[in-house]
Amino acid sequence: MNENEAFSINPEERDFGERLDFFIATRLENQSRKKITELIKDGFITVSGEMKKPSYKVKPGDNINGSIPFKKPVKAIAENIDIDVIYQDQDIIVINKQPDFVVHPAPGNYTGTLVNALLHHFPELQRDDNDLRPGIVHRLDKDTSGVMIVAKTNVAQMKLSYDFKERFVSKSYLAIVHGKPEQEGVIEAGIGRHQTDRKKMSVISRYKRDALTRYKVLEQNDLAALIECNIETGRTHQIRVHCAHINHHILGDPVYGLQKKERNEPYRTILKGVCRQMLHAYILKFNHPLTGKSMEFTVEPPGDMQGVMERIKC
Repeated sequence: MNENEAFSINPEERDFGERLDFFIATRLENQSRKKITELIKDGFITVSGEMKKPSYKVKPGDNINGSIPFKKPVKAIAENIDIDVIYQDQDIIVINKQPDFVVHPAPGNYTGTLVNALLHHFPELQRDDNDLRPGIVHRLDKDTSGVMIVAKTNVAQMKLSYDFKERFVSKSYLAIVHGKPEQEGVIEAGIGRHQTDRKKMSVISRYKRDALTRYKVLEQNDLAALIECNIETGRTHQIRVHCAHINHHILGDPVYGLQKKERNEPYRTILKGVCRQMLHAYILKFNHPLTGKSMEFTVEPPGDMQGVMERIKC
């Protein structure tokens, strides 16, 4: 039985009257009765949708469902994955993050992340066995590309984290959105966890934090526009949520976008070969955490977004 793999078992007549923990432990490979008992108590295993005690006696009609949760690693593991480093010194690393790249390990993505790659190329980042985010001071969504900074030392990490928190770092993004927005504007709407879908963020939430995005149009036609966004706050999914809020959803966004509309012409042609949101971290300005020197890095969008930009030019 593999971790994170779901199972469903229906007891047969010969099983009736057996303890639940014993019954399951004898049916699953590589799982001890002790572990099964803990999983039953923690609610990972249910009987016909209900939690039962490990001593529960199985009976006719029981449908036993569960899964073996993934055991969280105590530390991130170095993996030989290519990354695009555009600058580094003894304190910081600046990279061009590619799309389809999760930044740090988390449930469902404990390997294959940017952190795993960084630890291979910069083993000095592994400073704490319990830290799954060594050097990370900000992040980009999995399918958002662009410039990121990583701290090499504890001192640099603390200073950069403070600068991000206090909004001393300037971040500019490029986004391609539906329709024809105003030539420039300010979107000021608090963002919090969606009230029913916990994987999404929303401007309609009981517990919101202030969020402000400034934008201006760089290119547009009747169908879509290329905009530059400057965020004064760094809320989760901020630009994606704010663009959807003003009804100019980001093209290709699988969560906040207009997927049904994009399956038809002419958007299908505009998005040919694209399978992610058209959002790119374009410019990052900050002060070096040790020297205080002002630094600025600009990264052009990857090929998929460049193609869409060409197709919406007038």
